[in-house]
Amino acid sequence: MGQKTDGALLFQKNEIEVTKNNSLLKKYYFEILINNRQANELTQISIPYSSKNKIKNLQASIKDINGTTIRTLKKNEITDKSNISDISLYEDNMIKEFVLVHNEYPYIISYSYEQEEKHFLYVDYWIPVLDNKIPTIAAELHVTIPLDYPILISQGNINEPEIVTISDKKKYSWKAMYTNLVPNETLSPPITDFLPFVKITPENFKYEKDGSFRSWTSFGNWEATLLKGLNDLPKSEKARTDLVIQNISDKREKIKALYHYLQDVTRYINVSIDRGGLKPYPASYVAANKYGDCKALTNYMKAVLENYDIPSLYTNIYASETIRQIDKTFPSQQFNHVILTVPLEHDTIWLDCTSKGPFNYLGTFSQNRDAFAIDQDNSHFLNTPSLSAEDVISTRNITVELSDNQQAKITYNNLYRGKMFEMISQIDKTLSKNDQKKVLQQYITGNKEELSAYEILNKNRDDTFVQLRYITHTPHIFKTYGNDMLLSNVETPLPPLETPENRILPVQINFPVHEIDTLTYILPAEYTRVSLPANQNIRTRYGSYSVNYTHKDRKVIVSRTFLMHSGNYEVDEYKDFHSFIDSVKKAQSSSVITLNKN
Repeated sequence: MGQKTDGALLFQKNEIEVTKNNSLLKKYYFEILINNRQANELTQISIPYSSKNKIKNLQASIKDINGTTIRTLKKNEITDKSNISDISLYEDNMIKEFVLVHNEYPYIISYSYEQEEKHFLYVDYWIPVLDNKIPTIAAELHVTIPLDYPILISQGNINEPEIVTISDKKKYSWKAMYTNLVPNETLSPPITDFLPFVKITPENFKYEKDGSFRSWTSFGNWEATLLKGLNDLPKSEKARTDLVIQNISDKREKIKALYHYLQDVTRYINVSIDRGGLKPYPASYVAANKYGDCKALTNYMKAVLENYDIPSLYTNIYASETIRQIDKTFPSQQFNHVILTVPLEHDTIWLDCTSKGPFNYLGTFSQNRDAFAIDQDNSHFLNTPSLSAEDVISTRNITVELSDNQQAKITYNNLYRGKMFEMISQIDKTLSKNDQKKVLQQYITGNKEELSAYEILNKNRDDTFVQLRYITHTPHIFKTYGNDMLLSNVETPLPPLETPENRILPVQINFPVHEIDTLTYILPAEYTRVSLPANQNIRTRYGSYSVNYTHKDRKVIVSRTFLMHSGNYEVDEYKDFHSFIDSVKKAQSSSVITLNKN
């Protein structure tokens, strides 16, 4: 029972009841098996709550494998702390934490608690899995509602519920298990796509305002009502923004100047959409305090543009490194971020009002997403722009020469776009010089090269690229064998893939990877004969790779291009995709330059 893994969720039961007065009563019970010390993270229990759904009747204990109680949790062992970052706008989202550890394995942690909510958007969102690496032996969800209380259900990777009617109530019961563990695989879709889940929403709800999930239009109308009256810019703020655009007549340039003003005078503070309120703070609040979360800053920017008769749309997205699809068949709150869409006559401008990055730039965390634009009676889905291969080009100009101590001195002059641009710009803006060097050593040069000097160049605030110049040293490039010297390649980084025999999940490449390298090897004068590898050119539907070698005077120049397309590929295509990446690896491993003194 769970012995093949460090731990297991032996049993979970959620009992949910919607009362006649529309309160949501929740009872939770968990039993977690701890097999060894490697499962100690499972002994750290965190329970989220807020002022709207406080925790009641929290009880917990440690049991031996036979179910005999060893000890119970004491009240003074429970701590409360904020569930959002130290820079959060308010501290309403909290967690109760406790740790139950025993010194004899295996043992069982059991705990239970209750909550009540008066206002809610989900009856329940149930994923009966602690971690994709930890099995769930048995789990149950029981939802009881009044007969005249319509609900909407979305479920996946789970059997249909048992439904019974008792007097004036209807009860839904699901049973689930998770024993075929889903691995973490490179370039795969979100892991939640493969886990059992049940989402239940009320067809009609009251959350700040009366609303309905009958359609996306009704949901959009509800959110539109939340925004009404929140565009109250003070006269003093209007006067300041008048000065910002006083000499600008072009509409796009006005929007840019006002966006820069937003970036310069406000700062982003996190309030989670998932657990925090969905109603933004008014524009006047941001104008006075100069901070806000994504909702507040977006609403503020919308109000500023509205003051100059520039219409825009408050727009919901799910932002993350891996694209998560919105279930359009299930109208509901499925978003974690808000941006602003500004439609122009021949263009659309996209503004992330929490970003200090370039104007009209949606990066890797928000590109190519379903976006839900709020517009009274006309709320609709848009698609944020996808990053193209040209948008993510990284070019590296690399010079390699033999230093006096027989190490290779490698000088890089790199220009990055896409994900690397975003990462290095963030490093430049947020970290000290000492921390910058540590991060660059870890993520840019790796363990094979020692970083000795670097310089980050980002001249224009709206540039979608950044330059990074740096010097490294490594003993791994020049290898001498008698009169011969072998020059290894400075390789293009490639994703570490599972073999086709072991691959379980499909492939999801969220945005292209496009790298162009020019490597110049300065040859030692005593080596007069040069043997170059063969040029190579690989082209597939998944991407391409080419490398060309030239020798002139005391230099060998290597011109190399790697392109991996974005896309989604099913498991039966994985063998071909893996073959493409493997062929590039083999091309790189065979690209050794041979020098000879004779």
